[in-house]
Amino acid sequence: MSEPDLIQQQRELLRQFRGANQQRIQTEVEAETRRKTARTAADTALDRTQKVAIAQQVKVNADAEARRKADRHAADIALTQVRQTSATQLAAVRKAQGEAQPLLAQAGLQSLLDQTPADLPPPLPNIDPSKELARSVAVATDTIKSMPALIDALDRQRKADTTRRRVVVILAGVSLVVLLIAALVGYPSWQKARRVRQVQATALDKAPALQPLIERFGMQFVEVPAGEFSMGSPQAMGGNDEHPQHSVALDGYWIGLTEVTNAQYQPFITAGGYDQRELWTTNGWAWRQSKNVIEPEYWGNAQWNAPDQPVVGVSWYEAIAYTRWLARETGLDVRLPSEAEWEKAARGTDGRIYPWGD
Repeated sequence: MSEPDLIQQQRELLRQFRGANQQRIQTEVEAETRRKTARTAADTALDRTQKVAIAQQVKVNADAEARRKADRHAADIALTQVRQTSATQLAAVRKAQGEAQPLLAQAGLQSLLDQTPADLPPPLPNIDPSKELARSVAVATDTIKSMPALIDALDRQRKADTTRRRVVVILAGVSLVVLLIAALVGYPSWQKARRVRQVQATALDKAPALQPLIERFGMQFVEVPAGEFSMGSPQAMGGNDEHPQHSVALDGYWIGLTEVTNAQYQPFITAGGYDQRELWTTNGWAWRQSKNVIEPEYWGNAQWNAPDQPVVGVSWYEAIAYTRWLARETGLDVRLPSEAEWEKAARGTDGRIYPWGD
């Protein structure tokens, strides 16, 4: 091949190379443009999705807060109505006392009124104060109406039958005493219920998210603040697995005020929790199937199955399944406490041996 031909061939190859290079550059530019366009579209879609999700969450939170306020307002109105009704009935009782006082004084029974309490306690949570007081007022009214006849009978028989007079006097007085004592029945239960409501109200104020656990399952929670505590026992006390005593720092958390009760565990059984594989660990499900477990070991034992008693005879597998079920039902992070969380909640931060002190 002659030299001119070689030069011509080299020129042709160079031209082809330049064309291919230009085409490659153009392809890369187009690919980068498409990539940027796709990323922009994805970012826009993601931003729009996030905004929608945030708006939905804000609406859900607002609706939940509105429902909570409405429920609390309704409860306040109901409580006010009960208190007003109780006050009206109490006024009727006191009016009955005033009407009965002259008759009792005439019959020599003034000391019975002197023994009655000055005021009644607030309405009890487990009884209908209106019905109880109305019934008592009816008893007092009947007693007052029959009082003149009783007094006449007493005057006629005072000298002839002292023993019978005393019996009639006692019976007449008992009706009035019952009238004033009726609302005192169960007063300790009312005090306990008031403490429970105070604990629940405090938890709801500080952590509204606990509302499903408190209102649906009747659970009570206390807050354990973040901070350090001394875990374990001093060298001269406790077992080997409690040494050495050391400082542990924990984040804040909420823990049940009491153990889970039979009444709080019952919905898990009723909802078929023992038949739902997804709630159990692998070993737990194998254990449940091998032993055909359908409820806690002592569930049918009358000694342990009262509604307010702690549920007993529950294995670790059952406890884990129960907390997973609660988490699914409420959307909250419900779990068993760790050893450190349990010990801090039980012993406090001042190193006491028992929750109530040393």
